[in-house]
Amino acid sequence: MENESVPPLLAVGITYNLKKGVISDAEDIEAEYDSVDTIDAIADVFRSVGIRVEYIEADADIVEKIKKAKVDIVFNIAEGANGRGREAQIPAILSFLGIPYSGSDETTLAIALDKAITKRYLSTYHILTPDYQLVTTPNFQLDPSLQFPLIVKPN
Repeated sequence: MENESVPPLLAVGITYNLKKGVISDAEDIEAEYDSVDTIDAIADVFRSVGIRVEYIEADADIVEKIKKAKVDIVFNIAEGANGRGREAQIPAILSFLGIPYSGSDETTLAIALDKAITKRYLSTYHILTPDYQLVTTPNFQLDPSLQFPLIVKPN
């Protein structure tokens, strides 16, 4: 045992979007962002087993921050910033840079964010899902085949 080489401790990067408490009339994208307490709690778990932790805020400088951090793996809790595929942004960057990360890959996240596309995809594999209606305008007629109670989810 004395001659066994011990691998160096891993370095883990935590990618996140920080909840900054900005109130806006626009869609509250910060609702899914994380608090400092949440990010620190995750970091504490890694540190408790001797793993070096790098905080990497997912902002416009994310690529440079990831390169500078020199981490072995990323624990990704970032939601992304803009657009329909926002949750796929950080995994796509990490994949491009060849850095392993936790969670689903960019393709899975991009598809899963669009519930109508996800349902169509699942149906090609004969996976049953509840009936649905995609509503794209405020003036719509409810599909008569749908029965109450119904669940409404933004696409």
